[in-house]
Amino acid sequence: LAGSPPPCRWCPFTTYQAPTGPATVRLSYLCPAVLANRGAGHEEHIRQLDEDAAPLPLPGTYRLGTHDLDGRSYEQLEAHLAGILGDSPDLGRGLALGARVNACVSSRLADGGTVEDALASLSGPAAQEELERTIRPFRNARDARLLCAPFVLVGLPTSQGWSSILRNAVSLISGRGTIRTALSSGPIDLEVLRSVQWDPGTPTTVLRRYLLNLHLSRAMLADYGVEQGFLMIGAAYALVRWYARAAAASDGRSAATEGDAVEAIRLVELFYIHHNRTLHHAFTRTPVGSVLGSILLTPGRLAGLVLENRSPSATSSEPPPLPS
Repeated sequence: LAGSPPPCRWCPFTTYQAPTGPATVRLSYLCPAVLANRGAGHEEHIRQLDEDAAPLPLPGTYRLGTHDLDGRSYEQLEAHLAGILGDSPDLGRGLALGARVNACVSSRLADGGTVEDALASLSGPAAQEELERTIRPFRNARDARLLCAPFVLVGLPTSQGWSSILRNAVSLISGRGTIRTALSSGPIDLEVLRSVQWDPGTPTTVLRRYLLNLHLSRAMLADYGVEQGFLMIGAAYALVRWYARAAAASDGRSAATEGDAVEAIRLVELFYIHHNRTLHHAFTRTPVGSVLGSILLTPGRLAGLVLENRSPSATSSEPPPLPS
């Protein structure tokens, strides 16, 4: 953008080809030091980020199913999604919540209602009950793990061979055992990871700022429409939380810190946003995504069934916990 400060060594800037011309958009939210409000040489970036309250100037309307939304309605939906994602610590629920917003708004518009009607219907006790019904399929731990595994495996350390990747995949699908990530100092016990808590305040502040700037950088998601855009934002938010908790677990800490959140943001941007353009490409343009699509899904489902049926808790009437 005209008048932008020069990029610093911490910011992997990229550009986006606007649909109507050669203009490019600088995605300033990619700088972890800016997100954490710290680091020498970032004062100008921080000032610009704080003052950039308006969405990026994308032309036209946004498609939601068979309906077109104007920019204001889209921003209302984004704001609502940002609020409900605050209670979504795992990937499965993050994706389900995004899907719930889309389904509700599409239904209201089809009945002649407005976006405001849809948002009103998403609040209150009745809406919470409906939301629980929507995300109930993700209470099945096996299906939730299958959903989570492709995203997590894309971010594994590049030094690991295929045998290690497949071993990590089995651990994720079964919900037991250990896994390594690019942020971990050693193997992470998945049961220990689920017990990691958040220090009040600090990680949440960083994550909300990250989510806000991902919203403001909608150009990243313009090619995919509103539905996929919401799902990708939900997945990115949940992945940051997952990696931050994994980093804390690998160090033997019981709570994630602001530093864990910043490093998790850096990893998610590198593997899912900056390198692959969007999370969608993690399934279609990476070797791990291709392998998972063609090899792991069916055998992985069978392996998960076998492992869970052999578990002492397999006969319990209570639904197993979601991976987080």
